[in-house]
Amino acid sequence: MKLLDLANLGLITLIILIIFGDTVYRSDKMSNASMQEFEDGFKSAVFDIGTYLAQLEAQQEREGVRYSKEKQLAVTMDMLSVFYENLALKFGIEGDSVAVENLMLHIPVMVIIRYDGYNIITIDDTAKVGAQSTFVPSIWPLRPFSYVTNTGIRVYFTLDDIITIYDPSTNQYFKGLYQEISTIRDLSPINSYSEFLTTKKRVIAQTLERDLNLAVNRHLQLTKRFGVTVNFSLPKNLDDLEIENIGFFAFIQGYPLPGGELLDSFAFGGGSVIQRKEYIGVIEPNGRHVAYEAACGVPSDVLIIETLYNEQEAAKKGYFTKDCS
Repeated sequence: MKLLDLANLGLITLIILIIFGDTVYRSDKMSNASMQEFEDGFKSAVFDIGTYLAQLEAQQEREGVRYSKEKQLAVTMDMLSVFYENLALKFGIEGDSVAVENLMLHIPVMVIIRYDGYNIITIDDTAKVGAQSTFVPSIWPLRPFSYVTNTGIRVYFTLDDIITIYDPSTNQYFKGLYQEISTIRDLSPINSYSEFLTTKKRVIAQTLERDLNLAVNRHLQLTKRFGVTVNFSLPKNLDDLEIENIGFFAFIQGYPLPGGELLDSFAFGGGSVIQRKEYIGVIEPNGRHVAYEAACGVPSDVLIIETLYNEQEAAKKGYFTKDCS
């Protein structure tokens, strides 16, 4: 072979290697872009639901009302329908019921964080023997943030400083700020505000992790029946999640993307906790019913009647409210 032919062969080989390398680079780049697009779509859908939940909680607080269990269930089911529809749109599978159900199989658990507890959400197979499978969300009962003290008193935490306690020795419930309740009952070992915050954080995290493990194991039994071989597990960064806000979180695992990759993602969406503005309902010497903002104190010549937890509650009971301003 002539020297020129060898040079041409080497040049052609080099060009082929460059083209191949560029193709691989472009393919990897497109693959990474696709992965990021799907992950962003998943997180966006979760954030949207979390924002909606925070707004719903704020609306109920402003209006001084609470949805009944039936109404709450209906609202939650509607919210989940919107979540799946939003995901289907972002993943390009809208209108494809089979693809949507495959997507649902790759989301082992979702959680709604509420002011005084949380709901775990999994999916159920509603099909009877020989019938076609249909997946529907299954909403577990509200799990309160509860803890039993050394003295047997059960404490129910919220996302702010208000607690409810049950004292079995007197068969009584008390509700109020931790600082107030701790003066009338022994809540050991929660003997300071810092211990209160630490205990509440630990209780919420441990209770939630236990229920999530149960939910994941339950989901594994379902997916095995449908040939999904994903090894579902709790996200590694779940321990870093501090539950301080009302919101929604979910994770997706092993979801197959068009390029052959598998999507694993975790997201939390939420808003600020609605801080209750506490009022003290009193009767003034002139017989007028007034609710004073608790943070400001009350006059010494009034008769204290009750504690109220928002302005709407005070107005409904016939009190005139007075804020610090």
